[in-house]
Amino acid sequence: MSYPPYGPRELGRTGVTVPPLGLGCAPLGNLYRAVPEAQARDVGGVYNSGLLADPTPGAPYNYAPAPAPVLDRARQLAAVCAEFDVPLKAAALRFPFGRPAVAAAVVGAAAPDEMAENARLFTHHIPDALWHTLVARGLLDADLPLPLND
Repeated sequence: MSYPPYGPRELGRTGVTVPPLGLGCAPLGNLYRAVPEAQARDVGGVYNSGLLADPTPGAPYNYAPAPAPVLDRARQLAAVCAEFDVPLKAAALRFPFGRPAVAAAVVGAAAPDEMAENARLFTHHIPDALWHTLVARGLLDADLPLPLND
């Protein structure tokens, strides 16, 4: 297996420069396989700077207070998740894995207990009906790939 030179590289045509991920100085697996541009166009944080971790007034969205319509949408997402006994954070962690090109999500944590919570939430069972309900209620676009259970 060959690896590109170590150091930052541009992520497709996104204009985003990322460092190579690795364990120490050894890259993990074949992280450098080409991803079709259509699958690599979106780069974002799982919790949208905190909004999907706690959708309350003043919650950050893209590192600024969430505008009212965005906060309302996040609350609607949380309400549907609650109908299925799924924490919004668990759904936010799992959602990116609907895209076949996504192999990992890097989630920030300020303390060890947050890391443990993220790990626990990632293993939370999410019924397929949750994703279909979000689509049916117009909270997710119908053409998005969903992280359905096999």
